[in-house]
Amino acid sequence: VQLLQETTDETKRLHYISIIKQSVERLMEMTDHFYDLARIETNQKEIVFSSITLSNLVEEVVLSFYEQLEQKQIEIDFSAQQHNYQIIADEFMLVRVIQNVVQNIIRYAKSKAVISYEKQGGDIMFSIKNDIKPDSKVVVEKVFMRFYTEVASRTNAEASGLGLYLSKNLVEKMDGKMDAALHGEWFIIHIRLPMNRSQL
Repeated sequence: VQLLQETTDETKRLHYISIIKQSVERLMEMTDHFYDLARIETNQKEIVFSSITLSNLVEEVVLSFYEQLEQKQIEIDFSAQQHNYQIIADEFMLVRVIQNVVQNIIRYAKSKAVISYEKQGGDIMFSIKNDIKPDSKVVVEKVFMRFYTEVASRTNAEASGLGLYLSKNLVEKMDGKMDAALHGEWFIIHIRLPMNRSQL
């Protein structure tokens, strides 16, 4: 802000405004995460279960990030085998989980992400995999740790390190499971949630 006030160069002014905007967005995201965590860890968040068509909700949330994905030139490949699987979950919590996963893709994917679904017993396995950059330093055993980021630096202005930690907590509150794996150039997140028993 001080640099913005002192310069008369319009190019520099626009650059500083962009930095301020990114910082404000990061603070807002962190505030939301801390608020959600506080409510979850003190059991203040009431869970409202309902039947949800998983693929519809995922597409809706992913497409809300269309501009950011375009800007980073990341292609989203929705599985050709689409299924109208109904799961039992809290819609607000599930939206939050999907948002966090997509934000993770935007930050760390090289160029592509693939979304797929699979029925496993009485659950639906929702998988999201993205290719990783050649210089990626992701440590898969730590991705769900509080405050973990791929770039452990104070200059990493993009990530708070709370998104996946929060997501795992939310999934477990909905009687589901969330884990991650690294296979070659692919970082994969698996989210397992209970299926609507009327479809079993």
